[in-house]
Amino acid sequence: MPKQISSQKTDQSNKAWQAHIKAWGKSGLSGKEYCRQRQLSYHAFIYWKKKLVPRQSAATFFVPVPMPTNLHSGATGSGLKVEVGKRFKIEVHDGFMPRTLARVISVLEEYR
Repeated sequence: MPKQISSQKTDQSNKAWQAHIKAWGKSGLSGKEYCRQRQLSYHAFIYWKKKLVPRQSAATFFVPVPMPTNLHSGATGSGLKVEVGKRFKIEVHDGFMPRTLARVISVLEEYR
């Protein structure tokens, strides 16, 4: 195969996967779920994600989590605090939304 054709195919794949990685980032889905819904190879997704997305430094980073607007500040009651070394900290208070916690855990699994 001539170099020019090979280069064009690589550029097309690169652009297609850039679009998928961007859409996945906005979707709130885990990588596996995003690929399953779109019938994409999860292994190819991981390859392109590593190639296209700059690595996060070892420093702490934040993952945006949508919060319900009806939370009471200063709510009392017991909760749960989970710390994974110095890397992740999750605080769960009474009245938490299980779906939100599941999404947070799903996102954190992407960074193992």
